[in-house]
Amino acid sequence: MIYYKFGYKFVSPSKTDNKKYDVYDVKTDKKIASFGHRDYNQYHDRIGAYSHKDTHDTSRRRLYKMRHEKDRHNYQSGGWFADRFLWT
Repeated sequence: MIYYKFGYKFVSPSKTDNKKYDVYDVKTDKKIASFGHRDYNQYHDRIGAYSHKDTHDTSRRRLYKMRHEKDRHNYQSGGWFADRFLWT
């Protein structure tokens, strides 16, 4: 499935092994990143393809954000996309 949301093109499932989404630049159609492990749950899937794995568990979200503090602030990295679209 292809989702156009938030100014990006999200493709699900990802072509990268065990990832939920591939992200592409809408204008150039160049791949930016892959993110989200298919086997794991998330706090809230803002894109929607894996919303059946939403937990809405604030304790898990807090622990995720602590564990990924370094990589979730690198603009347009896999960690950045996961933080904004799976753990917000």
